[in-house]
Amino acid sequence: MDNSTENVTLLAVFINDVLTEVEKLNVDKTPIATMTKGYDLTNPYNRVPITIYNDLCAWVEKTLGEATIIAVGKNIGETIQMKRTQTFNSKLQFGLLKGLVSKCASVKNVKVSYLSEVAEGNEFDQYLAQWTNK
Repeated sequence: MDNSTENVTLLAVFINDVLTEVEKLNVDKTPIATMTKGYDLTNPYNRVPITIYNDLCAWVEKTLGEATIIAVGKNIGETIQMKRTQTFNSKLQFGLLKGLVSKCASVKNVKVSYLSEVAEGNEFDQYLAQWTNK
């Protein structure tokens, strides 16, 4: 996996999907303001360094928990189709995959699990998405 983030950007819409989930919670948003300072997030097509996104996702997972970061991934999965995953938060991908499958098919009981994890020494995170038909 290419872990380089030099000159890598993504659309502000992804940052906004994170912020949408955080706004639902009664938490101190000062760290978020600090991380995103200087970036115009009002236009979803503005480019933001992926390091900002990665730091924000890491903060959400560490501070607000796994369920929140997975919900963020679901928001992203329902917002836009991703063509390439680089250094995105690995647990966020669970929600993203659930969101994509749920939006694209008439399914229920969507479950996502790891087949392999970078956190366990593997080269890539690999996911298995399963569901049943409605």
